[in-house]
Order: sequence, then C-alpha cells, then structure tokens
Amino acid sequence: MKNILLKKLEDGIQRPLWSVMIPTHNNAHILAQTLASVMQQALPQEQMEIVVVDDCSTEDIEKVVKSIGRERVSFFRQSKNVGHTANFKTCLQLSKGKYIHLLHGDDLVYPGFYQSFSNLFIQYPQLMAAFCRCNFINEQNEITNTSTAYQQHSGPFNNFFPQICNGQMLQTPSIVVQRTVYETIGIFSERLSWCEDWEMWARIGKHFSVGFVNEVLAGYRIHTSSNSGKYILSGENIKDLKRAVHIISGYAPGKAERKKAKMISGAYYANYAMEMADHLLALGQKRGARNQLRHAILLSDSIRMNIKVIKKYCSTFFK
Repeated sequence: MKNILLKKLEDGIQRPLWSVMIPTHNNAHILAQTLASVMQQALPQEQMEIVVVDDCSTEDIEKVVKSIGRERVSFFRQSKNVGHTANFKTCLQLSKGKYIHLLHGDDLVYPGFYQSFSNLFIQYPQLMAAFCRCNFINEQNEITNTSTAYQQHSGPFNNFFPQICNGQMLQTPSIVVQRTVYETIGIFSERLSWCEDWEMWARIGKHFSVGFVNEVLAGYRIHTSSNSGKYILSGENIKDLKRAVHIISGYAPGKAERKKAKMISGAYYANYAMEMADHLLALGQKRGARNQLRHAILLSDSIRMNIKVIKKYCSTFFK
C-alpha cells in the first residue's frame, strides 16, 4: 500500500516556525494540564500555532480549550469519530509550521521543550526530526518510568535507523518532525491500529537524519481509558505489533538484515507481552493478561522464544 503524502502548502501562506497539534478524544479532565504545559512556554502566535483537533468527543472539549487557551489556541472538531490515526492525519493537514509537534491531549511537555529543540535544529540544520527523553506517567502524574538516554550528548543520532527497526525507542509527544518530511515520505499508515507511530519513526529514520535531545522534556501518560490502555487490555497491541514487525523489518536494506531485524524485534515484543501480562495480573486484569500472551505466540521467528511464551501462558492459566 502506497503511503499518502501530506499536501504541500501553497506559496504565499504565512507560516509559523512551530505547529503544536493536539489530537484529543474524551479527555477533557486531562486536556487542561496538557494545554497549560504548552501555554507556559508558548511563543508568539506568529511563531507558534497551537491547535486542538477533537475526534468528535461526547465531552465538551471546546469549553476546556476556551478556558485554558482563550484566543491563543485554535479548535477543530471532526464531524464524526474517525479514529486516532485519521485524527493524526487531520492534525498534519491543518498544520502550517516548519516543525510539527504532535502532542496527545493527555500528555505533557516540560519547561524548555521548544527552546531545547529550537537550539538543536539551529546547531544541526541537517536534522529533519529529533526526539527527547520522556517520563511515563499515570493519571495522578506519578512517574512510573523514564525513557533511556541513548547517547550522552544531544546531537545527531547516527545509528537511529537500525535501532528503531529493532523496537520502539520513543513516544509521540517526545518527537518533533519537519513538515517537509511528511510531504516527502507520507503520513501515518492506516494499515496499523496501535503501532503506526513506530512505523512512522522507522520510515523517517530510513530516509532522513534524526537527532536526540538528552533531556527529559515530555510526559507520556498511560492509563486504562487511553487508546493504549484499551488496546493493551484487548490484546490488539500485540496483534498490531505482529503486523508492524513484518512491515518495519522490510525496511532493512538486505535479506540478512531484514531477517535479523524481524528476529530481534519479534523477540523484544514477545518479552514485552510477558512483562505486560505480569503487570496486568498484578492489577487483577486476568483477561488482559491472557490476551497479551495469547497473541504473543508466534510473534517471534525464534522457536525458543515461542516455546517460552507458550510455557508462560500454560503456567499462568492452567495451574
């Protein structure tokens, strides 16, 4: 399936440097925090547009936008619920800035986010995208984990592509992408329901230089009412990972490299599924744990790993 390219903007359109695009759906109680975290470091309107794109929520999202964003934040509401990937597409289509930051309506940015990225892009103009470290947070804003410092210093990430093919390294609120990237290689793939971001970053890494900011500047929220939470409980995350592993390993340059990428990423996510199953069992979510393990079988090309998953499934549910 051919990737859909983002339409280029017409000549003469006044463009800001930044587009902060905030996709949202039924999270009015958290959106206020997200907007506040952006507003605290917002640049003047001619340099930064801030747009909330609502996927036809049943909650009054516009009321929150007007309360926190006032006249500074624009609001767009889908006429019907289109799903998060299609809502991402609308975000990109509405953007006008040179740099696009997709910030989920339940995530956060910490002070210094936009300044640190601006400094990096000025210092390294060859970079077409860059990402920072992030905290994983729950509904109470408690930090449950922090992403890896992949290199000591901020700057170009020379081995980004082979590493991203082996597994997801970053979360959406932590990455900034130049609009021309989406115009050149396309937008998020609608073939995927949960891993569309991983596939997008891998596709970017295959074609462009990517940078790394060694600072914790974003908060990625995981909770049961989020898309991620729902997909984890149903096991759709693992089913989609199988599809994504197949697609992304295909980006590797040769047969041996593709086989290696598929082996490594499949084993990585099989282990992830087993860890997630343990986490869900601890929360009393037995059905979710069962779904994680059931769909993880045959995720990897490794016979040893698949036997490990089957043993885990049997020992957990057939004691």
